[in-house]
Amino acid sequence: MKKFSLITLSVLLFVMISSAQSAKKFYKTGVVFMESEKYQDAVDNYTKSLDINPNYMKSYVARAKCYVKLNKAQEAFNDYVRASILEPKEEDYTYEASRIALDMKSYEDAIKYADKSLALDKKMLSAYHVKIRSLYYINRYDEALETANKAVDVKRTYGTYLDKAEMLFAKKEYKSAQDIYQLAINKEPNEITAFIGIANAYYQQGMYDQAVNAANSALRQDQRSKDAYWIRAFAYHKKMDYMSAINDLSQIIVLYPNEDYVNDVLYKRGEIYYDFQQNNNAINDFTRIIDKDPKYYQAYFKRASSYESIHNFDKAIDDYEKLDKLGLTDEAAITMLGAAHVRLFELKREDNKPVIVITEPSIVNKKIQIIKGIEIQTISGRVDDESEIKSLKINGVEVAFDSTSKKHEFFTDVIVKEKSEITFVASDIYDNVRTDKYGIQRTEVDPPEISLVTPYASDDGQIYLESESPSLYIEGTIIDASKIASITIDSVIASYIPTTINPSFAATISIANKSKVTLIATDIFGNTTTKEFILNREGAQIAANNPMGKTWVVFIENSDYKTFATLNGPTKDISLMKSALSKYVINNIITKRNMTKQQMQKFFSIELRDMVVKNHVSSIVVWYAGHGKYLNNSGYWIPVDGKTDDEFTYFNITALKAAMQSYSSTITHTLVITDACESGPSFYQAMRGGDDDVRDCSDWKATKFKSSQVFSSAGYELASDNSQFTKTFANTLIHNPNSCIPIGSIVKKVKSAVAKNKQQEPQFGKIDGLPDENGTFFFMRK
Repeated sequence: MKKFSLITLSVLLFVMISSAQSAKKFYKTGVVFMESEKYQDAVDNYTKSLDINPNYMKSYVARAKCYVKLNKAQEAFNDYVRASILEPKEEDYTYEASRIALDMKSYEDAIKYADKSLALDKKMLSAYHVKIRSLYYINRYDEALETANKAVDVKRTYGTYLDKAEMLFAKKEYKSAQDIYQLAINKEPNEITAFIGIANAYYQQGMYDQAVNAANSALRQDQRSKDAYWIRAFAYHKKMDYMSAINDLSQIIVLYPNEDYVNDVLYKRGEIYYDFQQNNNAINDFTRIIDKDPKYYQAYFKRASSYESIHNFDKAIDDYEKLDKLGLTDEAAITMLGAAHVRLFELKREDNKPVIVITEPSIVNKKIQIIKGIEIQTISGRVDDESEIKSLKINGVEVAFDSTSKKHEFFTDVIVKEKSEITFVASDIYDNVRTDKYGIQRTEVDPPEISLVTPYASDDGQIYLESESPSLYIEGTIIDASKIASITIDSVIASYIPTTINPSFAATISIANKSKVTLIATDIFGNTTTKEFILNREGAQIAANNPMGKTWVVFIENSDYKTFATLNGPTKDISLMKSALSKYVINNIITKRNMTKQQMQKFFSIELRDMVVKNHVSSIVVWYAGHGKYLNNSGYWIPVDGKTDDEFTYFNITALKAAMQSYSSTITHTLVITDACESGPSFYQAMRGGDDDVRDCSDWKATKFKSSQVFSSAGYELASDNSQFTKTFANTLIHNPNSCIPIGSIVKKVKSAVAKNKQQEPQFGKIDGLPDENGTFFFMRK
C-alpha cells in the first residue's frame, strides 16, 4: 500500500512539473511577442499558458497589459482582478483594476479596488486620486473632499492640492478652492491646470480681473490652451469687453476647427454677439451650429431672439416653431421650449377680429335663407383668422370645429323654430371677438323656368339659325316665384331688371365656332336652372343661297264638292303653278285636295303649325283654289262637305287668320293667295291693310323684315275653270328674266291682265293682326 502511494505521488509531481514548464514556455513566448509589440499574438500565448495552468499569475498580469494596449479595457480589468485574487497582498494589481474601471466609467468598481489598494498601502496617492475622481463623477462630493483631505495629509503635492481644490470647487466653495489652487500653483508654478482652476474660482466669485490674469498666466505656459481662452472669454463677457471675449472664442475656433466642442464655442460667441447687439453676426454663428447639428435646440432659440432684435419676426416665428417640432424631453430643453412658446404667442399677437364665413345656407342682404317649414337648420362655414380660434358660439351654444380641418371649419345643427335671427360670436386666443347677427328669411326651393322669345327654340332644345352671323341676339323670360339674382348666357351677363318678378332678359353673344349655348338663371335663394340649346345652322346655310330662307308652298285644291258645283279649274291651276314654281327655290310643296271643314281646321290650327315650327320654315305661301262665299260681311272658303244652305259648314277666313297667328312668330314671310269665287271681297276686308309698293330685289330689308300679305282674286262671279288670275300669275313667274321677282311685280301683271278681261280687280295688301315690318315676299329663281 505504501509502495502504491509513493508511485502515485511521484506521477502527480511529474505532471505538475511538466505543466508548470509548459505554462512558463507559453508565457515566455508571449513576452517575446509583447516586446515586439505583437500584442494579439502575445495574448494568444498567455491564454494558452493559462489554459495549462489557470493559476499562473504572471500570465494574467502580462495579458492584462496587452489588453490595455489593444483597448480591451474590460478584459484587462478582469485579468487584474484575477491577479489580485491570486496575489491579494499586491496593491499594484488592485490599483490597476481601479484605474481601468475609472476609464470605463465603472465608478463603483473603481472605488472598490482603490479602497483595496489603500487598505494595503495607506500612502498610495494614485489610489486616492482614482477614488476621488470616481466619487466626483457620481456626485458624492463630500466623500470625495474627505478622501482628498486624507491624500493631502499623506503628502502635500501639486496633485493632492489640485484634487482637493477641484472637490471644493464642485461643492461651490469657491474661496476655499481658490486658496488650495494657489497652494498647488506654489508647488508647481509651471503646471497650467491649477491656473485654469483658479481662474474659474475667481470667475465664480465675480473677480473677473483676477480671472483674466489667471487665464493670462495659463496662456503664457500654453498659447494654444482652449480652456484658458474659454474662461478668459467668459470673464471678458462679464466685464462687457465684448470684442476681447469674441476674439478669445474666435481663437479657439481657429485653433481647433474640427473639434466636437466647436459648436459650443460658436454658441457662446453668438450669445456675446447678441449682447453686443451685433445680431447679424449672432445669427451667422447660430446658423453654422444648426447646419452642423440640426438638433442643437439652444441655437434655434437664440437665433429666434436675434431675429426678433432686428424685427425679422417671420423668421423668428419660424425658428420658434422649428424648436417646437424637435420633440425635446430633457428638463432644460422643456424650460427653453416653454419660453419659446411664450415668445411665439407674443410675436403672433394681433388685434384683428375673426371673420365668420357662412357657406351654407346662403345669405342675402344680411339674411340667412332658410326653407319654409324648416325647424332645425344645418349651418356650415369657417372662421378665418391669423391666430387660433378659442371659441365659436351660435345663438349662445358652443360649436365644435371639424377636427380633420385646419381651416376652423364647422358643421352644426341650429334650432330656428320661431327664431327671427341667428347670432354668431367667435373669439381668438388673443380675445379678439367678432359678433355677427343675421336675420332669417324663409325661402322657396323651386328653380327658375327659362323661355326663349327670340330666336325660336324647338321643344327638343334647338335654335335654328337663319344666318352665318358670328353673334346672336337672345331674348327671353324667366318664370320664378322669387326675384332673380343672375342670368348668364355663355358667361355673358344678360340685361334684366333685378327688382322685377318674372323678368324679361336680353343679351348678344358670340356664337362663332360654337355648337351650343348655355343659359343659367339663379334666383335670390340660390335655386338654379341650367338650360342648353343646340345651334342648328341648317337654316343659315339655306339663307346663304336664298335670302327668303326655307320656303314652303301649300296648295289647297278643293274641286269635288258634294252640294256645290264640281270644279275642274283648281286641278289645272295648281298644276300650272307647280310648273311655274319649279324654276324657283322652293324647299317643299304640300298639296291638300278636297278637304272637309274638320280637315281644314285641323290642318291650319295644328298640322301646318307643327310642321312649320319643327322644320323652321322662314317663308310660306298658302294658295287656295276652290269655291268661296261672302255672307253677312264674313268670307269663307268652302270645304268639299260644305252645304249650300248651311253657313256653319263653311271654313271662316277669320279662323284661318287666328290659326296662322299661333305660329306667326316663327315665320318671316307669309303670303296667302286665294283664287275663289265670292270670297275675295270678304277675305280682303277681313285681313287687309294697304300695300301697293313694288319692292326691288336689292332691297335687303324687304327680305329680312317680316311681311304678312294677301293677294285675292276678289271675284263675285262663280268659280271658272279657266282662271285668268292663276294663268297670269304663273306666266309672270315663268317669263321672269331676273334672279328674283317681288310679289308686287306679279300683282301688277295680274291686275292688268284681269282688267283687260273686264273682271273685278284683284286685291293685294297686308294681313291685319299678323306681324308685318314692311318686308315683302320674293320668289327667288334657282
